[in-house]
Amino acid sequence: MSKVRERFYRECASNAGMAVPDGEAYDKASFPHFSVFTTVQRARPQATKKQIRHNAYIVAGTPSDQITRLSLPELMLVGIDLAPNRKK
Repeated sequence: MSKVRERFYRECASNAGMAVPDGEAYDKASFPHFSVFTTVQRARPQATKKQIRHNAYIVAGTPSDQITRLSLPELMLVGIDLAPNRKK
């Protein structure tokens, strides 16, 4: 993962209201929203900046008691955008 993309993930997460760890190594249980957000985004390295920002707000708005229990299809139902990018 590029450092630029990783910084952008952190910026989007912070702007969406998520707690963001200081370093690269962190306890996932202490930052569950950030962990889910970055896991989903790392699986889609070609996501647009708009999709990444959108997904950050969706994850940030998901209740803490649910965020780590939702499956990928359930995350998509609450609004995570995993649609492929179509080049024109």
